[in-house]
Amino acid sequence: MSGGKNRLLDVLRALPAALVLLTGAAVIAAERDEELAHRLEAVVHVHAEVPPEARTAAYLGTARDGSGVVIDDAGLIVTIGYLITEAMGAEITTADGKISRADVVGVDLVSGLGLLRAAEVLPVKPMPIGTAHELVEKTPVVVAGSGGIEAAQPAVVVSRRAFAGYWEYLLDDAIFTAPLHPAWSGAALLAPDGRLAGIGSLFVGDAKARLPGNMFVPIDHLRPVMGDLLALPLAETAIKQSHRQNLPSPKSSSHRTPRWRKPDLNHRSRVTRPSFRRRLMPLA
Repeated sequence: MSGGKNRLLDVLRALPAALVLLTGAAVIAAERDEELAHRLEAVVHVHAEVPPEARTAAYLGTARDGSGVVIDDAGLIVTIGYLITEAMGAEITTADGKISRADVVGVDLVSGLGLLRAAEVLPVKPMPIGTAHELVEKTPVVVAGSGGIEAAQPAVVVSRRAFAGYWEYLLDDAIFTAPLHPAWSGAALLAPDGRLAGIGSLFVGDAKARLPGNMFVPIDHLRPVMGDLLALPLAETAIKQSHRQNLPSPKSSSHRTPRWRKPDLNHRSRVTRPSFRRRLMPLA
């Protein structure tokens, strides 16, 4: 049997455990389906718009949509940074259809995570933040986009490895899951304990060799930078000029041979990066 088929079989064997997690039968402290659905209400839809003259508009678009996760009672939302790069604000929609304006708090250059703050209290219970430290291969998880339990699906961790992007972006412990979730941008990754373990970043064709799936940023990268991001003044420019000058051209870079330059770890601000969602999605 080929290696690709063996890897697919490994995923299929682990999916039943992930399905148990999704239904809330045992892994999430014996929660009922209704309780799990209530927890997933913390995953909200994020819509952001940037002006057409913005640097990232050409490859990220001027209208961006994805998900975010409410993580405190004051409406703090964690999402993937490229959704809100260069946006002066965003619109948040809860699972029950409530729409609220949100301010862009900041985007961390190193991890790619972004923060929003809803302008009003959201009628959802925040999702507790966990850890991705114990998400080893074959761990059952749940991937949830905005839209409630209907937008969630079971998955399996198929790889933990470094991920480098040509846009000066590096993770040494990225989480790769399968099967593919079609709404990966900003999606929540729930660990077996039901807590938030990661934020969806992109689709990859090699979550494991010849096995497509999604890549997630471990939520553990948020805590070390949250204080710095929350301290950023909202009037601050969304993109620092120094980073604007360092951004490589998307036309001259290739995801096959990422070019990595170590970022200034002491400089965390609202930054941007090119559209890896489009560049890393293989054409059919």
